[in-house]
Amino acid sequence: MTKSAQIKPPRISIAVRAWNEEAVIRRTLESLFEQSLFGELAARGESCEVLCIPNGCTDRTAEIAAAVFAEQEKAHPFAGAFAASVRDIREAGRNTQGVKVINLSEGDKLVAIAPVISEQQEDAAAESEPPK
Repeated sequence: MTKSAQIKPPRISIAVRAWNEEAVIRRTLESLFEQSLFGELAARGESCEVLCIPNGCTDRTAEIAAAVFAEQEKAHPFAGAFAASVRDIREAGRNTQGVKVINLSEGDKLVAIAPVISEQQEDAAAESEPPK
């Protein structure tokens, strides 16, 4: 699947927040791109977005992340299954709310993707269910 063939919006977003991680950001992102997630998404005709969010960094974190993303978009076997970008937050320490984390270990396989709903949506759905 090529990027031009993608019709659906990204199914999930993966955000890597970083603050002055110049020494480790390359390996962190390369490890992320080694996961089976991208092959699974490609097989389903789905995609994701991968964001690196440098949080007021004073080093080369954003520059290195952008270079890794450019390399992966050219060389990754499932490059059509993701869009990657750097989204810098200029204000150091600014919090990003609403982030849900999925921990994948070596050998884990993604078997289902479900939409993430807010706690308010979850509470409202529970209240509208008939009593059992």
